[in-house]
Amino acid sequence: PVSFPFTPSRTVLVVPVSLLLVALIAAADVYTGYEIRLSILYLGPIALTTWFAGRPAGAVVAVVAVTTWLISFLSEHLYSHVIYLYWEAAILVSTYVLFVLLLSRLKQALAHSDDRFAKVVDSMDAMVFVEDAQSRQIVFANPRYRERFRDTGDRPAVILPSIDGEVR
Repeated sequence: PVSFPFTPSRTVLVVPVSLLLVALIAAADVYTGYEIRLSILYLGPIALTTWFAGRPAGAVVAVVAVTTWLISFLSEHLYSHVIYLYWEAAILVSTYVLFVLLLSRLKQALAHSDDRFAKVVDSMDAMVFVEDAQSRQIVFANPRYRERFRDTGDRPAVILPSIDGEVR
C-alpha cells in the first residue's frame, strides 16, 4: 500500500520553498497593483506545503500568504473603509484554510483507498502481482503469489502487450 508519511525532512525542504514562492507572489502582487489580483497564485505554495508537509504546515503557509497579501495592500487605502480590507483578508484566509483541509482530506482518502485495494487483493485466492511496465520489476504481489514464487525466484509466464505493443 502507498503511504504518505509526514516527515520532518520534507518539512525542512518544502516549507522554505513555499515561503519563498509566497514572497515572490507577494512581490508580483505589489508590482502589479490592486487592479490585477494574484491571490489565486498563493494556492500553489499552499497546495505544495499541504501535500508534502501536512495540514499544519499548509495552514501556516496559508496564514503567511494572507498576511503578506494584507500588508501589501494595507498601505494603498483602496477601500472606503479599512474594515473592508480586513473583511477581504478574513474571506481569503477562510478560503485558503478550507483548501488546506480539503486537500489534506483528499490525500488521506487516497491513502485509505490504496490500503483498501491492498486488503482486497491480499484476501484473494488467486495469485496477483503488479509489474512496472518499463523495468519489469514487481511492485506489488499478494500473499498467494509470494507463497508460490518466494523461494524459487521464478516468475509466471505472462503474455501481455507492453506499452509499445511488443508482446513479452
